[in-house]
Amino acid sequence: VMWDREKAEVIHEFRGHTRSALVAAWSPDMRWIASGSGDQSIRIWETANLETVHNISAHGGNIYSLHFNPDSKLLASCSMDENIKLWDVETGKINRLLEGHEYAVVFVRFSPDGKYLLSASYDRSVKLWEIATGKCIYTFVDQEDAIYAAQFNPAGDKIISCSNDGTVVVYGMSPRFTAEYYYFNEMEEELSSSGLAGPRRKGESKEDYRTRLDSVALMKEVLYQKYYLRHLEELEGH
Repeated sequence: VMWDREKAEVIHEFRGHTRSALVAAWSPDMRWIASGSGDQSIRIWETANLETVHNISAHGGNIYSLHFNPDSKLLASCSMDENIKLWDVETGKINRLLEGHEYAVVFVRFSPDGKYLLSASYDRSVKLWEIATGKCIYTFVDQEDAIYAAQFNPAGDKIISCSNDGTVVVYGMSPRFTAEYYYFNEMEEELSSSGLAGPRRKGESKEDYRTRLDSVALMKEVLYQKYYLRHLEELEGH
């Protein structure tokens, strides 16, 4: 149902799903409304005429969350069937299937820049997906029960997730996620060749050891940024 907020009146009632409608979302450009249902379908409605433009047999279970990317060209959906799907809004055809969760996926959100997607699942994890490649580049597993939601802050540099274990966790978005996923071996080789890494050495004082560890940490940050930027360049090259 579409409501006039100020008048508290129904503007339009959308009909078409054969079971409970569980989720609905506006596109950022206000051109589209998407709805997901227990009938395992997604309907995309055009707001100009309030008619269904796509009726998609989308998943093998209840559809729990929908989210448009910032330019309103992609729609993410997730389901009891453990899968996440990205849909081309104009055509209604699947753009990409994201697999990896081991239980129902109940929440999806794009990053403000549209480069990433977060997914929250009853499998107690939050996954960070790279849209350009469709790869899960990091999995957060710090909570002890089902995760109900995960969201980026407006700046896109922090992530928050909430769980049935009663906790809310905040993470910082980091170049480390991308760098370690794609270039872990290269980074390890650079650290090794620097001579800084390794356990405390014979005859090395505690103060010198702590200083060396600080140097290792600083070098890692430099490498994270270096390889993150390399990856961005490689994506642009494709």
